[in-house]
Amino acid sequence: GGLVGYNSSTNLYNSYNTGSVNASNGVVGGLVGYNNSSSINNSYNTGSVNASNGIVGGLVGYNNSSTINNSYSTGNISGSSEIGGLVGANQTSSTINNSYSTGNVSGSGEIGGLVGYNANYSTINNSYCTDSVSGSNKVGGLVGENFNYSTISNSYCTGSVSGSNQVGGLVGYNYDSSTITISN
Repeated sequence: GGLVGYNSSTNLYNSYNTGSVNASNGVVGGLVGYNNSSSINNSYNTGSVNASNGIVGGLVGYNNSSTINNSYSTGNISGSSEIGGLVGANQTSSTINNSYSTGNVSGSGEIGGLVGYNANYSTINNSYCTDSVSGSNKVGGLVGENFNYSTISNSYCTGSVSGSNQVGGLVGYNYDSSTITISN
């Protein structure tokens, strides 16, 4: 990550990165690579994040049993699979609240403007993205794949989306009892 490679059982506040982050593989994030049982609050990344292989996110590569609040990423993001403008993989009861991304996102599979892969009882609330998203499979304006009792609530995207299979303006692939709710 631009600030921390592995963040475990820790709370980050008012943190940021402005430089580009490049890696050949692994879990890569503009601010934190792997965020485990931790929270990130009021933080941001403005640098580009690129990895030829691995999980890549504009702010966090892999968010596991963790929370992200009031944070954003504006850099362009590219990689292979599980690529997101803010978070590559949001897993295991993780939550993203009031956050956004604006950089362009490109990759192969599970590509999302905000989150590439939202899974296993994880939640996205009151968040958005304005980036253009391109990939091959499971490509969504907001989330590439929403899986296994995961929830997206009051969130949206406005950028263009292009791909080959399972492509959606909001979510590329939504399945296994996962829900999308929009209310005012």
